[in-house]
Amino acid sequence: MAEDVLSAADTMGGYGGRVLQRIAPHWRAPAGPAGRMVQVRVRIASDGGVMGCEPAGDTSALDLVDAACAAVARAGRMPVPDYGMSGAVYLSFMTGVDAGQPAPQQGGDPYAAQVMAAVRKHWSPPPVQGEHLVRVRVRVGDDGKVLDYAIDTASGVAEVDAAALRAVSQAGAMPVPPAGAARDIVLSFTVRGGQ
Repeated sequence: MAEDVLSAADTMGGYGGRVLQRIAPHWRAPAGPAGRMVQVRVRIASDGGVMGCEPAGDTSALDLVDAACAAVARAGRMPVPDYGMSGAVYLSFMTGVDAGQPAPQQGGDPYAAQVMAAVRKHWSPPPVQGEHLVRVRVRVGDDGKVLDYAIDTASGVAEVDAAALRAVSQAGAMPVPPAGAARDIVLSFTVRGGQ
């Protein structure tokens, strides 16, 4: 079974995950081969209004960019950013991933992206019906050791939640945080299976 996978990682208390949760129900993958990925930057105003959506880097997958930005447009107003600050959220969309393949890396905060990259190597979502979002909060010590991790937002499917926790556990130590400061990271995974 193949699923579309969306992911976000951030250090803003899970704001990227909340945006992802708002957009995910509106994502419609375009026709084409499975396993294609695109990353988009969504600029969000202090009131939650969307100011723009564009590719986060060079890409030839313009149909994926169009589909991702169409999902953003259909989602409408986003959650109000914490502290009322405008900013940008980076989201990754991957089409038709086999259940054993990892979720795509999420950018935005470079350190959060490194943590996501370390965890995604071990992410193996179970086959699902419908769409499910799980968020895992990870506390990384100043030496890169995982001090604590737990489900921040459960998906409602025990197997999806367990797979996310297992991915963090199997990743082991994370990259050392910049400036040697402990960091809290929220990793968000949305998995959509066939209906």
